[in-house]
Amino acid sequence: MTLEQYAQISNYTTFAATCVLGLALLAYVAEWAFARKVEANAHSATYASRASPSTHVAAKVV
Repeated sequence: MTLEQYAQISNYTTFAATCVLGLALLAYVAEWAFARKVEANAHSATYASRASPSTHVAAKVV
């Protein structure tokens, strides 16, 4: 093999390794984002329980 062929193979493997590392970074960020736990706000939980559809229907009937 000539030096140009080795250089071309080196370029291809460098590009492939960069792609693999980029995909690994995306997978890590997705894993981190989906594993994050967000605690519910007490005020929004109270509001959601008061604003149930059955409450509105009962209020309209009465």
